[in-house]
Amino acid sequence: MRKNIIRSDFKKIKEEETKIRYIFPLFEILGWNFSDYNETSLEYSSGFDERVYREILGKIPNFGENFNKAKIIDCVFRVNNKEQIYLEAKKLSIHHLDSLDTPDGKILMKYAKLNDVRCVVFTNFLTMRIMDALVNQEVCFFKNPDEYLVNFETLKVLMRSNQAVL
Repeated sequence: MRKNIIRSDFKKIKEEETKIRYIFPLFEILGWNFSDYNETSLEYSSGFDERVYREILGKIPNFGENFNKAKIIDCVFRVNNKEQIYLEAKKLSIHHLDSLDTPDGKILMKYAKLNDVRCVVFTNFLTMRIMDALVNQEVCFFKNPDEYLVNFETLKVLMRSNQAVL
């Protein structure tokens, strides 16, 4: 799979295609069912109103534009209707080294904490950052897809079977 990514001109691959071809299949391997809306929701509206976003981000340029984008979570993973994981995906050519400093990253981390969702994933498939939103701490950072296999024990934190529901 990685050879196919390297050979292709990945700058042309858009976010939606990245999710469909690479990110969602990885989560299917981890036991998630994308055909069950109760388990996974794509392009999920967070339900926050503009007042809450302003409180989180303060005054930022082009807030209206950012507000419309930031209301959407790329994917929400649930067990027994309890939100467990939030996923923020980007196209292959965008890296997540600075994802926590972006408006999207700040909002998603705050929203996760307010909803008692511990796990937030930022990925473009080539890299992946897993955060614990409740303590605002990095769980792990995968520098490339080869590390998914090498560090599979760490990746197991995202498996459906490992999501505890209180």
